[in-house]
This record gives sequence, structure tokens and C-alpha cells, in this order.
Amino acid sequence: MNVILQPAGNRDATSNYERTINTADTLDFIKTNVKDDDLLQAIKNRYKESKVPIWGVSPGEDKVNEKKWKKINAGDLVLFSSKGKIFSVGHVSMTFHNKELAEALWGTDKAGKVWEYIYLIDDVKNVNIEVEDLNIVIGYKKNNTIQGIMVLDKVKSNRVIEFIDYKSSKQVIPIKSFEQTIKKLDELEELEKDVIVKQRAEQPTLREYLLGGKTSENCALCNKEYLVGFLVAAHVKKRSECNKMEKLDINNIIIPVCKFGCDELFERGLIGVKEGLIIENNKSTKDITPPMKLTIKELIGNKVEHFNEKSKDYFNSHRIFHNFDD
Repeated sequence: MNVILQPAGNRDATSNYERTINTADTLDFIKTNVKDDDLLQAIKNRYKESKVPIWGVSPGEDKVNEKKWKKINAGDLVLFSSKGKIFSVGHVSMTFHNKELAEALWGTDKAGKVWEYIYLIDDVKNVNIEVEDLNIVIGYKKNNTIQGIMVLDKVKSNRVIEFIDYKSSKQVIPIKSFEQTIKKLDELEELEKDVIVKQRAEQPTLREYLLGGKTSENCALCNKEYLVGFLVAAHVKKRSECNKMEKLDINNIIIPVCKFGCDELFERGLIGVKEGLIIENNKSTKDITPPMKLTIKELIGNKVEHFNEKSKDYFNSHRIFHNFDD
């Protein structure tokens, strides 16, 4: 799922939003101007009433907006912005190109361009999120403004999706907590620093965010409860192989892992995660001691709750790096 940042603050966009999303009495226009019978039937099946939230973008200079529009897929999350705020969210249900429908709905802009690259939207909900807060989550400068449609890449999209529960129109994570975490990590000039023992500079910040005020928590791999002093935040993809954005991606961090073996076993590639379950690396566990074999055996088949579509690629990278035979 990608995230689309859609500005809707100028006069045309404000009028278009009110006409075809906020009011959205558009089905008659669609019936009149969509000649593709299969598409029309799909729209009717999806939207039982006359209210069909619909948005369009113009081709843009050198068709730059068309190229962005082609990256949009059903299920993507769209955020509408105006005057420094994200004021509504929804998800894309389908896309299609129809210049005649667009002109019937919205006319043309001052340059005579038509908002002909169309996407339909489901579950539109009002929110009130500062663009400055969103910029921090994404990794942009705080004063960045949303100008023109943007389709975020996978890493940035995942960070926004973690930040926004678009189904309930609430932040999954309190804004200040997530903002401060990302800000602290981004401000670290080096993610490792030399002390008596070389330590990961992001660990205190990640532990503060992931564990909060808890005194104990279950290890994400063995599911046993430990005091927080015996738990660490472990990167899934080999840390030395990550770029900075991947190091800061919450989806690339198992939350949390115990020092009683799980962290070392995962870090050294003796165990991995495939389809949400812990597996053994047969290539790396041939010459280990019997007690180590017993510890690993107890872990095999454990379900890892942190495994999902957002973290799947990181777990795959971990297994590839450690030459799993799976």
C-alpha cells in the first residue's frame, strides 16, 4: 500500500473537493460519460448509492502528474491537504482515465487543462493533522509544503501508515511520541558512537519509544517475560546492510528481543522468520553445541507477531543475507 499526498487548497481544488468528494452526488455524471460497460458496472457494484467520491489530476508539465497517477493502485491511502493541515483521508478503490467525465464534473483550469486522470475513493473521513508533524514522520524538513500530487515510496508510506489509522481517523501512535522518536533518530549524526563498549546510539530512543514506562515485557521471539533491562530493539535486516531510512523504519525493528539468546541467535543468523514463524538455518547450525541446539529447537515454530506485509521484505533480506536454505 502506497500513500498519496494530494493538495486540495487552491480555489479550483477546494471547489472540486466540495463538488465531488464532500457532496459526491456524481453517479449520474458517471453513467452519462463512462462508455466502458464493464467499468460502469464495477462502479455500480462498488457504490450502491449515488454518492461516488471521485478525484482527478491534470497531466501536468511533460505529463509529470500522469506518471505519478500511474503509480496509484486500489487500496492506496490518500491524504488531502490544505492550509498546512491534512484534513481528510480515504483509500483508492479504482483508477481510470476519462477526459469527458472529468470535464463534465470539473470543467477546466485556467490553462484549459482537464483533471482527466481519475481515481475513486472509499471511506473518506475527516482528520486534523498538522503537515509539519507528517513531515517529521516522513523524514522531510518540518516546513516542507505539499505542492502537487505525490506518491510516496514504500518506506515513507509505511511510516505514514503507522502514524495514521485511517479507518478510525485517529493516530495509532500519539503525535508527540512518534514525532519525538523520529526526530531524535534523525538528529543523530552517527547511529553508532564509541563508549567503553561500542553501543548503538539509537537504542535508548528506540527502547523509550517501544517500551515506554514498562518494567517488563515479553520477548518477540521466545515469548518469555523479562525485565526491560534484558531486552533490546533488534533490526530485522542486517544493520550494516541498511541505509539510514531503513535503520529508522519502525517496521525494520523487532520489538523487543531478549539478551538471553534470542538477540544473538537472530543477529548471527542461526534462526530466521518465514511467513511469521521462526525457522532454523540448517547451514549455520550444523556444528553448534547440544545446549544451543536445544535452545533453537524450543524456538522453532514460534509465531512472531511483528511479521506482516510491512516487515516481510526485511525478514526476507535477513534470511538471504544469512544464506538460509528455505
